[in-house]
Amino acid sequence: MTVYQNATPLRDTVIRSEMFQVPSRYTLVKQVGKGAYGVVVTALDSTTKTKIAIKKNKKVFDHGPQCLHMSLRVLRELKILAHLDHPNIISIKDVIIPSSYEQFTDIYFVTECMETDLRNILRSRQPLSDGHVQFIMYQLISALNYTHSASVLHRDLKPENILINSDSSIRLCDYGLARGIDFENDPTMSTTYVQTRWYRAPELLLNYKIVSKQADIWSAGCIMAELLTGQILFKGNSPVDQIEKIVEVLGTPRHNEEIKGSPQGIEFISKLKKTTGISFESLLMGANPLAIDLINKMLTFNPDNRISAESALRHPYFVEYFDESTASTCSTKFDFDYESSLVDVESIKLEAYHTILELNGYSTREQQEGTDTTSFDELKGDKGSKSRRSSLFKKLFEHLNSKRIPQVISE
Repeated sequence: MTVYQNATPLRDTVIRSEMFQVPSRYTLVKQVGKGAYGVVVTALDSTTKTKIAIKKNKKVFDHGPQCLHMSLRVLRELKILAHLDHPNIISIKDVIIPSSYEQFTDIYFVTECMETDLRNILRSRQPLSDGHVQFIMYQLISALNYTHSASVLHRDLKPENILINSDSSIRLCDYGLARGIDFENDPTMSTTYVQTRWYRAPELLLNYKIVSKQADIWSAGCIMAELLTGQILFKGNSPVDQIEKIVEVLGTPRHNEEIKGSPQGIEFISKLKKTTGISFESLLMGANPLAIDLINKMLTFNPDNRISAESALRHPYFVEYFDESTASTCSTKFDFDYESSLVDVESIKLEAYHTILELNGYSTREQQEGTDTTSFDELKGDKGSKSRRSSLFKKLFEHLNSKRIPQVISE
């Protein structure tokens, strides 16, 4: 393996007892998020004179019990975000090259800096107007439409993974659990990793063998209902309780053909007490009738009957926002085949190392194979992406401003 030394020296900076090794162009400001496997800080970029966010994925290649899953999750997110280029999907600005392969334990993503996430907005109990909901949901479904066009399922849609600014612009983030379209479901994974339970589609709860992009649509429908009411729509305290709460609202499926699940899952549904359900008109009393109609189309028990992201963008609820130019699709499909050769942590580490170098414009495997090296900016999309991003936001915000919709984050 060719060994590369980072030409840009890394500076050690400690913030709230967490060590960051980043180039001197980044001045760390404050910690804004922390989890078991990562820390997020805001920083100032002296080169671009902008505020950015840096996510440190910690000890990615340690040999703990969850290491294989977590290291693959970080690598997957890195590759997918480098492939996607959409104004409502978080954009990676930089991936910091490690000082050496031997010292390569953490992965640093540099992204746009967003003010908060949708979960914090919902916790604040700040009322959202129908205009807010329209604008937020149009952006979310636009991001899903683009993601699905790249043959990618997000699989972990929840308010925490929707970042938002005070102007109501959003970015979808956290693609670490993503998979390809119509992949084969692993029932042992569905209750542990795939989507927070409250936003999980019934076919996942029932361990259906194939997971489609319609599972993301279900999650988006749950989020939309929550935006309208301020309450979690299906707040189950276990997988069984979750499916029971869904049936209480949607009613018992009339035929087994409407149920997508394992034989055991179908049998479980058949033994539930028969119910006709509760209408969304009752649950979402006072909501825009067009919003209710869209939710009815997003939250169907059978995923085959669920509206697609492409069709949802054209729903009358979004008539004031929809334009063909804002319904962009990805020009190339994302290829998950690279994962088949990643059999252990060391192979994932090597793949991550090569990926980071390639995103920064270094020749690695491409040079050996006789093909051109692709730079970080080129991998982010074609040359017209920035102008399209600007055009999309101009179109959306012109309408938002004309409605004089108040900021979603109070001063």
